[in-house]
Amino acid sequence: MLPSGSRRLDALLGGGLPAGAACLVYGPPFLGKEMLARRFLVQNLKANNPALMVVTNNASADVRADLAKIDPAVTPADRAGLLKFVDTYSRSIGAAHEGLQEGTEFLDGALDLNGISLAVNKAQRGIIVEHDVHAFVLDSISTLIAYSNPQTAFRFLQTLIGRIRRVGATGLFL
Repeated sequence: MLPSGSRRLDALLGGGLPAGAACLVYGPPFLGKEMLARRFLVQNLKANNPALMVVTNNASADVRADLAKIDPAVTPADRAGLLKFVDTYSRSIGAAHEGLQEGTEFLDGALDLNGISLAVNKAQRGIIVEHDVHAFVLDSISTLIAYSNPQTAFRFLQTLIGRIRRVGATGLFL
């Protein structure tokens, strides 16, 4: 079991999210999906479980800052290499700081589904050498669908989910 980041949800689930689960977090805007995902990452980093996040509508630097605000204990875990990002957003907004972020793979945009897959595979190869489990977040499926057609996005997700489960990740898909 991996902690969800919500004590109440963990209690309802009998201790957390089952290892290898792929959970869809669905709901209208401003419901708290992003906060749940960030708390999921924070709790797993605090438990020394690595975390990998694919961001399609936020800069990885901003997410890193948000995670550190939730709990400053994230920063040492990040420095230790437990936090990885695949960032499809920063280049699209012209973020100049991208080269300075250790553990982040920058892509040109959310349309690069093959690039996302390759970057996730690369990050996970490094993670699974030392860890049996890790947390995975994709934020967000809506962005993937907006930039490609739904059939292509869902075929991509089917393959991605199979891959992350095979290597011991527990995933949240927003």
